[in-house]
Order: sequence, then structure tokens, then C-alpha cells
Amino acid sequence: MQGVRQGYWLLIVMATFSFWPVMSQAMDTDDYLREAKTYLEQGQDKHAVIQLKNALLLDQNNTEARLLLGEVYLDQEELRSAEKELSRSRELGADRERVILPMGRTWLLMGESDRMLEEIVVEEGDSIPLQVGIQLSHGKAYLLKQELEKADEAFTSALALEPSAVDALLGKAGIAKLKGDDEDYAAFVDKALAVDPKSADAWAMKGSQLRLDGKLQEAVSAYGKVLQIEPGRTNARVAKAMALMG
Repeated sequence: MQGVRQGYWLLIVMATFSFWPVMSQAMDTDDYLREAKTYLEQGQDKHAVIQLKNALLLDQNNTEARLLLGEVYLDQEELRSAEKELSRSRELGADRERVILPMGRTWLLMGESDRMLEEIVVEEGDSIPLQVGIQLSHGKAYLLKQELEKADEAFTSALALEPSAVDALLGKAGIAKLKGDDEDYAAFVDKALAVDPKSADAWAMKGSQLRLDGKLQEAVSAYGKVLQIEPGRTNARVAKAMALMG
């Protein structure tokens, strides 16, 4: 009988020890967030999304998980999902410095310029970088609405806060192009490149103008710069091929 009892308790102990590692490996919300951030740093967005969703299964009101998930969806241009997650993170009290610009960009890409202009505004206490970002967002929204004077005012405000704001210089270049002023267009693009020689957008805009001017070899060189900076930029690859064909 004693031997039977010993065998019974041995089975219980072994079962307990075999279950112990499984319990010790259980992950909490912070673990899932850490893994998600590591995946994002490695460019493995799909794996990051899985871990962020796992975090939200444990805590559906986790602000950080909602914010990161919204940012990933925005990068993937899954705009409705991005809007949902970013809006929820705002409701949960996400840091304004982190959430406001992605929220505005989402609405811009959704074609909701009026909503962006109404809801994404400078508030007292906003940092200079955030104020610049908001002014840039307004400038882009007004450009989409073809309200060039208001767009120019917004880009000018951004440059007053940050004279080296490349996107503001390129925004002014875009206004000049819409007004048919190729000289100002080229000048603003060159100013942007002087500030940031690694701006893929500036090189793409320069390449477009060079191609229109019939300077095909220079255009090819400009598009080559774009592809050095952003190898996956398909439109630059196509434009370069067309310039090569003359």
C-alpha cells in the first residue's frame, strides 16, 4: 500500500514539475510589448502586429499597444484600422506629442482634410517640433484643397519655427509649381537639398523638373540618388527608366 501511495505522489510531483515551465513562460502585457518593439526595430511588422494584438487580449485599454498598432497600420496604409487604433489611443490618454501627427496624417491620406484642419491644431504648451509638424500638416491639407495662399501661410509658419524644415521648403516648391513658377520651384528644391542632401523627396522633385526640361542624364542621376536613399521606391525606378529611354 505504501508503495502505491509513493507512486501516486510521484506522479503528482512529476505532473507539477512538467507544468511548471509552461506557467513560468506565460507572458504578460509588458512582455508582448517588448517583443513587438523588437520586431518593429527589425522591420518585422507582421510579427509585431501579432504581439500587439496579444497584448490587447490581456489589456484592451493598453494605450501603448493601441498607439503602436495604429502607427503600424498607418505605415501599411490600412487607414481605417489606423484611424480606429489611433483614435482609441487618444481616448485612453496617449501622449499628444506622439499621437497627434500620425492621427493627422491618417486623415490626410483618407482625404479628410477638413477634419484634420479642424481637429489637429496647435495648443498652448506644444513643443516646437510638434508645432512645426502641425503647420506642415495644415500646409499639405490646403495644398490638397488647392487653397494655395493658406498653404503658403502654413509652410511659412513652419519655417519661422524651424528654418531647416525640409518639408516646408518642398511644400513651397509645390506651390510654385502649381503657380507655374519653375524658377521658384527649382530654388526651393535646391534649398531643401542644401539642408538635407539625403532627402529622397527633394531628389525626386528635382528629377521631375530636370526631365521636363529635357535634361535627361541629369534626371537619371537625380532618380539614382532617390534609389540610393530609398531602394524600394518604385515610382523613382519607373521615372529613371523613362528618362533613360528619352
